[in-house]
Amino acid sequence: MNTRLVKILLAMVAVVAAAGTARAEGELLYKCGGDLGFVVETHPENSSGNFHGTFSAPLVPDGKGAWVNPGRELQFWPEGDGPKLFVGVEEFSCEPVADEPGMKAGAEPADTASPTTADLEMVPYGSTRGWEVVSLIAGPDFVGCAGSISHPAGFLILQKKTHGWELRVPADQTEGFEGGIITLDGRRVDAQFGFTPEGAGEAGLDDRFVAALRNGKLLTTQINGARPVKWQLTGSAAVVTKIEECFKRQGLLP
Repeated sequence: MNTRLVKILLAMVAVVAAAGTARAEGELLYKCGGDLGFVVETHPENSSGNFHGTFSAPLVPDGKGAWVNPGRELQFWPEGDGPKLFVGVEEFSCEPVADEPGMKAGAEPADTASPTTADLEMVPYGSTRGWEVVSLIAGPDFVGCAGSISHPAGFLILQKKTHGWELRVPADQTEGFEGGIITLDGRRVDAQFGFTPEGAGEAGLDDRFVAALRNGKLLTTQINGARPVKWQLTGSAAVVTKIEECFKRQGLLP
């Protein structure tokens, strides 16, 4: 394993990431088209909305009950005989996502102190689909397991620790916390990122977000004040399975 990756993985335990906030107040979210995975979000309080699918486009209310984008031939009708989405001449049924969408990122920082880098032993566990998986040990204690993969934007790291799942991405900040957005295949959730001295942002993920991540194709992370970063997902199902196996075995190889 290369030295740069070792340093990055060692730094993961320097700060405990944040865990989950709810979707933005006033936002209404709909899933449309079944397995096609179209997503419509509306913000009635400021008359703005968005469509996410094979492309993304803004929506505005037309004053007649619909949210529209004439240039993209989009119409979304939330009321009437069930929510409906029209893309050109095609019609798709929609269903509202409950206030508990089952996908969260971010919350208040955990009070548990993280082990220091000096206390950490990183033990290679295995590799799968381009991801490197390691177990993390602090003295006699098992800390968790982490998987990392290299992208042009840096290392994307998914880790499961004793306090839960975390996502770790490069960041320009080295301390404190900042809000942001994590988008998985067009579905956005609010996030709270905690920053490490090495310049990385970590956000907590709930189990159902990780379950959706298994079948994900495109992950986008955006920390407030920074540009969005897109991560093409490959092998995500394999690495989640490998991390869970590693965690269940407390890092011990089969």
